[in-house]
Amino acid sequence: MPFRVPFVPFVPRSRLPAAGPRLASPRRRCYHLPGASSPGEGRPMYTIAISLTILTLIVLLLLLIEIRSYTTGRTLISRRRLVLRIIAGILLLALFAAVFVGIFILRLTGAQARPQLFLTYWSSCLLVAVVLVWVMLSDLQEVEDRASQRKHDMWRDMAQFVAGQIKSKDQPEAGPEGDDPK
Repeated sequence: MPFRVPFVPFVPRSRLPAAGPRLASPRRRCYHLPGASSPGEGRPMYTIAISLTILTLIVLLLLLIEIRSYTTGRTLISRRRLVLRIIAGILLLALFAAVFVGIFILRLTGAQARPQLFLTYWSSCLLVAVVLVWVMLSDLQEVEDRASQRKHDMWRDMAQFVAGQIKSKDQPEAGPEGDDPK
């Protein structure tokens, strides 16, 4: 006998009974953001806010450590690399702030209400992110150039050492003073 799907008539939401207190579970309490349409809708927003705050604090801490190690002379990075890293940190902080403002203050989570503002705002954030990637790639190029220079110096020093060893073996050793081999 073939399986038959039972007929379920379409009922518009307006005709459904309203969920009153008798349908809600007394043990479960839902906390949500004001203005959220469902109880679980606000939880990801709190997670995003906490994550952005933690990331901002981490970036600030790393920037302070980088600046302090440069000023005390405990690092071997050049001034150009320090400037690139500070610019990258500032751009990253600006991007975190822009995401926070866009989501929580301007409420630009959907393009339905204000499509022009939505497109302009998030496009500018994308532009900041592209500039940040360019700055980071410039810093990476500086790191690679420095590594290449160190490798070159290491091979040059090794070649000079080996040449010195070969030169010292080719020269006859002088005897004690006063000994003439005649």
